[in-house]
Amino acid sequence: VPDRKEVDAKAREIVEKLGPRPRKAALREAILALTSLRAWHPTELAKKLSYSPDKLTERHLKAMVEEGLLERTHPDNPAHPAQAYRATRRG
Repeated sequence: VPDRKEVDAKAREIVEKLGPRPRKAALREAILALTSLRAWHPTELAKKLSYSPDKLTERHLKAMVEEGLLERTHPDNPAHPAQAYRATRRG
């Protein structure tokens, strides 16, 4: 398990490669890469990706959960205040 500094460095590298205004596929690839490092709260993930939290959840996170690429940390309560997302084995 990587320590926090390693996760932060890898996350920064992923975001730097993404560039401004990424296409859907590139953004989702970055989401998968980040969520494979650890679970992320949508607001935290959106900030890291310079994206609106609501749009990120509506346009990407929900769909990626439905596709089996991501899982919620509180699957029985999607509106849980501490909800976070992590990559599945499939993702």
